[in-house]
Amino acid sequence: EAYCNALCQLRALLYLAQRLLHDNRHGNLFFQDESGLSESFVREYASMHKGCFYGRCLGFQFTPAIRPCLQTLATGLVAFGENYKRHHSGIGVAASSLFTSGKYAIDPELRGTEFERITQNLDVHFWKAFWNITETEILSSLASMTSTQVKVNRALSVPPVPFDLPLAANHRASVTIAPPSAHIGSAPVQMRLISYDLREGQDSETLLSLCRSEGGAISLSL
Repeated sequence: EAYCNALCQLRALLYLAQRLLHDNRHGNLFFQDESGLSESFVREYASMHKGCFYGRCLGFQFTPAIRPCLQTLATGLVAFGENYKRHHSGIGVAASSLFTSGKYAIDPELRGTEFERITQNLDVHFWKAFWNITETEILSSLASMTSTQVKVNRALSVPPVPFDLPLAANHRASVTIAPPSAHIGSAPVQMRLISYDLREGQDSETLLSLCRSEGGAISLSL
């Protein structure tokens, strides 16, 4: 039954996608006129039952190896949402969520229904509280004790300049890699280098010149 519901909603989504292609000019994703099609499209999407995608069918479009991770995130999210209004501190919400998460792990349909309710009704402050819960001092200390130890953890700022990359098949030939750009133009690319072992070149002067102040030193834990 759960998979049948998901297939029905996928069919409805494909119908809406077909309408987008039919009602818009080629190359335009959004409605350009004022005929009310945009409001109608939003109403149809809002009326869809999306909880089936977060229950038993959660992550069906991905490889089975990633589904336990998605199920853990979804279970934690709905348990956190249930206790969000009851406690004022993030630690209190996290502690209560730990005890109430079991019923959502056992009942996938209940998890999907609650997930849909949370995504439609709770505000941005809830999402900030949920994603920032790992930044609390207690959980950060716990993570530092249980996480995998790494030798390199550097925050890098790569300047927006092109560079030549040798080809794997022919090292005498190379291809020029252009820097990424967006509507604001070229800008430094912010990234982080994490390595289990210190490999050749990871402590070179060239790499050290790209380090930001946040991760200039070698860290021993992730």
